[in-house]
Parts: sequence; structure tokens; C-alpha cells
Amino acid sequence: MTDQPFNPESAVEIGALPRPSPLTVAWLSTLPQRLPDLAESLRRGAVDYAIEFVGELPAAFRRDAWLIGLIMVYTVAGAWIAVHFEAASILSIGLYFGVYSFILPITLFLFFAGRALYIALIVRPKSPLMMLLSDLRHNLGQPRRLARGLPMLCFLPFLVGTFSVTKAAIPFFRPFSWDVRLEQWDRWLHGGVAPWQLLQPVLGHPLITELLNVNYNVWFFALWFTCFWQFFTLRGPQQRMQFLLSMALSWILIGGVLASVFSSAGPCYFDRIVPGPNPYAPLMAYLHQVDQTYDLWALNTQQVLWDGYSLHRLDLGVGISAMPSMHIAIATLLALLGWRTSRRMGIMFTVFAVLIMLGSVHLGWHYALDGYVSAVCALLLWAGSGWFVRRVMRLPAEVPV
Repeated sequence: MTDQPFNPESAVEIGALPRPSPLTVAWLSTLPQRLPDLAESLRRGAVDYAIEFVGELPAAFRRDAWLIGLIMVYTVAGAWIAVHFEAASILSIGLYFGVYSFILPITLFLFFAGRALYIALIVRPKSPLMMLLSDLRHNLGQPRRLARGLPMLCFLPFLVGTFSVTKAAIPFFRPFSWDVRLEQWDRWLHGGVAPWQLLQPVLGHPLITELLNVNYNVWFFALWFTCFWQFFTLRGPQQRMQFLLSMALSWILIGGVLASVFSSAGPCYFDRIVPGPNPYAPLMAYLHQVDQTYDLWALNTQQVLWDGYSLHRLDLGVGISAMPSMHIAIATLLALLGWRTSRRMGIMFTVFAVLIMLGSVHLGWHYALDGYVSAVCALLLWAGSGWFVRRVMRLPAEVPV
């Protein structure tokens, strides 16, 4: 059989499919001749994109140099602490590299999928696919945006990994010793009654307890997606750096320095740390009762943390520290960022922070005082970071995008 030129019309069975238009037939007929030019155009586009991306990297690293330097100093200090206090068995700065490499592609997909749904359902253009591709090239995927986020994307694992190391190392050089005083101060601040007892008539219902339990675990995702958004945003350099700097300082100063000074385990571990009657026994009994109906992740996590502490083992999220509360410190920063962004976001993150505060007490994680101190410290770090960004770094409030 002799080779015949491809004829699009012959591929259509009469009566089965509509016959293509003459314009479509002409376009398909010339497609083989157009493929080399198309491939060359794609190659040149990829090369130009790579050149522009690489060209933006030096400025991106210079812009985040203060933050990168802070993280590197903290990483070295964390390694020194683990070795100096003979806690080298928990030394694993790269602890989160595995989960990081897993969650990053999922995050990119979710951002892309969210943008696609927004274009299809809200914008509703005549050609959603073409608009999505154009948005990907000129907005979400532009080289300047990707270069802007790369430095912090690379150094974040060192920050959280070092935090886990230092948090798990605290009992080695500062055994838990503040629980009794914190429990007493908690009662004194609340009229002689433990805060969990004041909340129990309102929150002491299984469904409410489970909802607070779920919200407490949503905290990680709220932090991660907010950080990801701020890594890559091209707007508001002052706001971006203020949030990232105050967030990093919170891990270091609130979750590291203050946690070492006020070394404490928290209400859920009170009977394991302090001999004698346990004022939190009724609360823990209630939570275990709820666990018979709902799977309270808090109880499982509390046992995992205690096992890690007892065996001097480092794993994802392992490390016990009550005062201050990092959950509430970060939730406070999210609320502050939310109000800077929009009224709606400010309200949403403020409600989220209040629920985190209630859950931290109701689920036995923290004394109420832990949350109060954390919120005040977060406010101070936010204000101090803002001053530093404006007066020392001199970043502009807005830049053209």
C-alpha cells in the first residue's frame, strides 16, 4: 500500500460525527509542517523562562538575607544545644525533609486547582482553559514570583526541624518544674477556679469537644498555607517580611527561650510530673469518655508525645512544652496578618485564634496562662518586626506587580 497524505475528512464517518469545517480541515492538514516550529517556540520559551528565573534569584536571596541568616544561626545553636547537653540522640535538623517533599507537590496542586475553580466558577470567561494557561504563565507561574518564594521554601525545614530538636531537648537541661505554679496562678487569675472548670458547662459536650479537637489540628494547615502564600506573594514586601520574621522569632523566642525558662508539661501530664492529687483528673476522665464515641486525636497525640519524651526519641512533632503555647502564638500572628489583608480574613482568623485558645484549655494541652502569655508575646514580636522591617530593612510598603 502506498503512503497517502492524511485527509481529515476521510477520518469522519458519514452520519456518525459532524463533518469538520473547512478551516479545521486546513489547520489539521498543515499541522505536520507546523510541529517543528511549535517545538522550537516551546524550547525558546523554556530557555527564556529559565534565564529570567535565574536572573531573579540573587535579588530574592538578598531580600530575605536577614531571615535566612536568623534561621542559620538558630540551626547552629540548636545543634550545639543537642550535643552540649548530651541530647545528640534527638539531633535531626532534617527531620521534616521527608514530609516536606511529600506535602509540597500536594500544595502546588491545590493552589493550581483552587485557581482553576475560581476562574471557572467565579470569573467564568468564554475560554476557561486559555485564561487558566495565561494566568499560570503571567501570574501564578511568573519567574519573579517563583524566585521570590524559593529562599524561604528552602530554609523553612531548617527552622521547624531545629525547633523540634530544641523543644525535645528542653527536659535534658531544664526538667519540668513550673506546672504547680502555673496551675496555682491559673486559679488565682480566674477567681480561684480552674479555667477548664469555668468552660466545662459550655464546652463539655461530646460534639463540641470533637469540633474543638478537629479545629486544633487544622492549625497546622492554616499555618502552612499562610506561609506558602506569603512566601510567593509579590505584594506588600513590608507585610510579608513582618509576618515571616515575627513567625520565625516566635518559634525561636517563644517556643525555645521562654519554653526553656518556664519548662512545664501541661495539664494532660500533670499527674505524671507532680506527685499527689491531680486537679485535672476529672477533665481527662471526661476526654477519655468522649473518646469512646469520637476519636479524639488529642489523646492519641498526647500519648505519642509522652512516649517520645520517655524514650528520648525524636519524631515528627515530638516534644513537650506547655508554657508558652506556640499554637496560640501562631494563631495570633495569623489574625494580625488577616486584619492587615482584609476585614473578612481578619474576622475569620480571629475566630480561629479564639477557638484554638478554648481548645488548648478544654483538651488539656495548656494552662490558660500559657495562651495569655503567648498572645501578648506574639503581639510584641509583630510590633517589633514591623519596626525592624520599616526602619532597618527599609522595605517598601507596596511595589508594582
